[in-house]
Amino acid sequence: MLKNLLDFFLMDSRITRINVFCREAYYSPQPRVKYFALNKFSRFQKGWQLFKNKFTFWGGGTCFFESEGNNGIFELLRMQRITSFNRRKFAFLGIGIGELNSPRYISTSQQLIKNSFLCYFRDQESLKKAEGLVTDKEFCLGGDLAFLSDIKPVSVSADLKKISFSGHYNFKKYPLKSVADILNDLIAKLNCKIYFLPAHTGTSFNDNIYHEQLTAHLNPKSYEICDWNTPEEYISTMQKMDFHIGIRLHSLIIADLLGIPNCGMAYSPKITFYLNKTQILQDLRNVEPDSLDLVEKILNIKEQYKYPEKFIKSERESALSCLEQIFSYV
Repeated sequence: MLKNLLDFFLMDSRITRINVFCREAYYSPQPRVKYFALNKFSRFQKGWQLFKNKFTFWGGGTCFFESEGNNGIFELLRMQRITSFNRRKFAFLGIGIGELNSPRYISTSQQLIKNSFLCYFRDQESLKKAEGLVTDKEFCLGGDLAFLSDIKPVSVSADLKKISFSGHYNFKKYPLKSVADILNDLIAKLNCKIYFLPAHTGTSFNDNIYHEQLTAHLNPKSYEICDWNTPEEYISTMQKMDFHIGIRLHSLIIADLLGIPNCGMAYSPKITFYLNKTQILQDLRNVEPDSLDLVEKILNIKEQYKYPEKFIKSERESALSCLEQIFSYV
């Protein structure tokens, strides 16, 4: 997703430098791009870079949501205030909004939205929430930034021997044993192997933390824990699969871009929103970890799934339309 966004900006010769703040700097080098791994730079160093930037964009992800461990929204407000000291512009690109209940989180979200020159949301539900938070502002609705990718569909085997699973490092909606029981049932009935494929990796927020906990309940010969150093390696592994099960939203998007039949476990409403938006077997593809008919659903999806070409084209075009609005401010 990040590479897609960078490629879009780098097409404009007026942009001479892009500074990227990221948790893990595992992205491929690109001309005019410098990566700042947040675990290697002090708050002062990050603040100084923000102060110097002419524009600051926060791209992708569910930025506004409330949970015990989420202080990121307050860090975003601090970042925005630093940019405002130098009268620079701040924007949100391709983001989502989750649950907001307490006055503090709601107030912070309102400030962030009000003080951004552009707010581009990736789904209708997030847009409605933004309109409820700030009533006197225009917003943009477009496809997820991942749809800017040039990923091409692959030839998928008719078999169901290789099933990838992208979990979430902090998935607690269902007990580990319940999810493991479902996977054991798949392995037994389909004679398949599970490939645990983390959508987030690195030293923090690594989805393999959850995968390793799951494997305590699985036969060691029935699974493989995958890892990767670059996003391209993640895609390379995914494209070898016969089917994909995703808790992570972007794992489902990548599977659709590759044309790999897939289903999602809705740890968050955004999974359901996405699957419904595709209008592709949404009832079958939206599954619960305790579903008694998961094997039957997977067999039906495998048989009926078609590469969502029109949907992908529409999402890409709407994402580009929102991004192009940026240049009216340059």
